[in-house]
Amino acid sequence: NAAASLAAISANADTRAIIFAPATAPLAKLTQILQYGAILVPVDGNYDRAFDLAWQASEKFGWYNRNTG
Repeated sequence: NAAASLAAISANADTRAIIFAPATAPLAKLTQILQYGAILVPVDGNYDRAFDLAWQASEKFGWYNRNTG
């Protein structure tokens, strides 16, 4: 739910969120993220793996990391 909310808020602010989520997350949740125009990065593994990859990417690229982990 946090990822879909972030995607919606980003769309409203004319920015694009980049969401890292487990590839095994429910299809409805992944679809909702995409419907708001976010970039979805499906991650092989669990939420902890997605969190770690999001953190690494934010450090590497200077992105704001809005994570609930």
